[in-house]
Amino acid sequence: MKMKRLSLAVALVVLLMAGAAQASLINQSVSISLQTLDFDKFLTVSQFNPAWGTLLNVTFDLTQYIEGQVKLEHQGSTPQIVTYMLNASISTQLPDASSLDTDLPTISNHFHATAYDNNPDYGGTSGYTTSVSSDTNSFFDNFTNVDSEFSLFIGGSDISFEATAGALGSIGGGGNAIFQFISKASADLIVTYEYTPTNNVPLPATLWLLGSGLIGLVGFGRKLLG
Repeated sequence: MKMKRLSLAVALVVLLMAGAAQASLINQSVSISLQTLDFDKFLTVSQFNPAWGTLLNVTFDLTQYIEGQVKLEHQGSTPQIVTYMLNASISTQLPDASSLDTDLPTISNHFHATAYDNNPDYGGTSGYTTSVSSDTNSFFDNFTNVDSEFSLFIGGSDISFEATAGALGSIGGGGNAIFQFISKASADLIVTYEYTPTNNVPLPATLWLLGSGLIGLVGFGRKLLG
């Protein structure tokens, strides 16, 4: 019975020792806040420094969002058919040098405007405001040492991913008109490093002594039984 208890205790110590070598995680989050177009910005994260340990896995999680809206006000003295169109997009570089592209669903239509109603509210009978159109796109991938992208994340500097966004709008019809093309976009990136630290967190000295003592007792017990 005593031998069984000693064996269980030794097994527990071995498990605790093995736990000291578990992998660790580093999470980095960087964002481009929702803002009006056009823009050309970078999502930048730190590379994994080999001095920290052995990199096992890189997780790359990118989400981008775009929205748009059109506001029109016909200010002519006679009724008109006013047409409008808005296109917009955001594109972010990926680790393999390709890109994640998100296009705004095209906002395009026409409306019959009366003569100017003397109220520049983008509404009434001479104005019009579209609903907000939007789209979201995402990319997720894992990279290990068998992937060519893996080495991009290793070093003592930073790695950047360029995000560009732009919009193009047009309006048509006779007479005078005021208008607004409102387009915005954002991007969010999370990069996670899974690694084994170079210097694992040491176990308390008393635990190492306990483990050594228990193993010694097991050996001594076996001699007695023999």
